[in-house]
Amino acid sequence: MRIKRINYCHVGSLGSYKDLAQLGDSSLFLAPLVDFDIQYAEFFKNQARSQFTILDPGSLELAIGTEKKEINEVSLLKMAFELNVSEVICPDMPFDPEDSLKRSLSFLKLLRIKENHDQLRVMIVPHGRTVKEWLENCEILVKTIGKCTVGIPRVLAKATSNFDALFRHKIGQLVVAKFPNVEIHLLGAGTNFLDELDALKTNNLSIRSLDNTFLHRYSKCSIDPQSSYVPPVRLKDNSYCRKSKRRIMKLAKHFTKNSYDSTMSAL
Repeated sequence: MRIKRINYCHVGSLGSYKDLAQLGDSSLFLAPLVDFDIQYAEFFKNQARSQFTILDPGSLELAIGTEKKEINEVSLLKMAFELNVSEVICPDMPFDPEDSLKRSLSFLKLLRIKENHDQLRVMIVPHGRTVKEWLENCEILVKTIGKCTVGIPRVLAKATSNFDALFRHKIGQLVVAKFPNVEIHLLGAGTNFLDELDALKTNNLSIRSLDNTFLHRYSKCSIDPQSSYVPPVRLKDNSYCRKSKRRIMKLAKHFTKNSYDSTMSAL
């Protein structure tokens, strides 16, 4: 018997998304770019026929300044149904647990009155300044929506000053133990992402999927991605350096293979 293979989503810019989307069984894409580029929108609408697609409102990108336009909750929900996505991420607000909880609850309330709302899976993204606060907010959201995915953001490690490679996995195990009907997604590559991948290889962890944007950002900024330390990188736009395409694909295939192989150990 083998454990379920983890779905790996490489999140690309307007220039790299088509290549990166072909590498895994899942695609995570950004609502602000859907609103900006019709070809981007049509591509992921077509991907929904064969892939598990996740629509991200781009809350973190807005918080750090790589995206400027915020997609309101009504537009986000409309977009999710029009693109026939498998899952939509609740609007949240990194580094502001109170506002984040308010935004997520408002979106869930709107979803409940939507016809056929049960056909759309939701990923909640709790925030907290401490693990206790994060778990409390997580419980509020899970009890509101029921069966869902819990996204554990990479910024949680920074918010709680905990950089243990197994930190997010341990948080996920606490959530699954309390709410067996939820699945866990790791949102973004943390500051010790390579260590997290190594942890996946040696631990029996209940992670459904994970994503990262750092392969494209690293290549754009000429940063060595082989280091286990991931410094913060900000881009002013979504431009893509064509000459770096080969490097991005090589790295993406490497990390995809690592994450897949790590889930194939026999129980």
